[in-house]
Amino acid sequence: MSDYIETGLVYLEYRDFAHIGEETIRAAEGAACAAEQDPDAYWDYNETLYQNQHTPPVNSGGYSDSRLIQMAEELGLDVEAFESCMDDETYRDQIEDSTEEAQDTGIASTPQFQINGRIVEWESYEQLAAEIDAELEEASDD
Repeated sequence: MSDYIETGLVYLEYRDFAHIGEETIRAAEGAACAAEQDPDAYWDYNETLYQNQHTPPVNSGGYSDSRLIQMAEELGLDVEAFESCMDDETYRDQIEDSTEEAQDTGIASTPQFQINGRIVEWESYEQLAAEIDAELEEASDD
């Protein structure tokens, strides 16, 4: 994606989509709380969430508060500040709004992309790049 984004041809907007249940909302809150300490920590925390989403499964303790705090600790975050942010549910409304907005536009799973409001199903990077190229070509013809 960087070949599109860094050139300014494409704008990437990443949104939380916590649609599986309470634990996924808490996990998204954890990522936002990590970003509060360091914007790059958002991506590190998000990656850690994906790597740990099945052990144990989500909504069966996989993203329990104790596991989310453990992940923050493993990433070297200030655990006290992280816990305070989580306890305050600072980002909950934002995450719920983002999820609702995605559902309203027809998004039902992750990863999923929209190009100029059109949902594009993820198959591969090559397929997504072809969709982007087609959209850019169409835009240049206008």
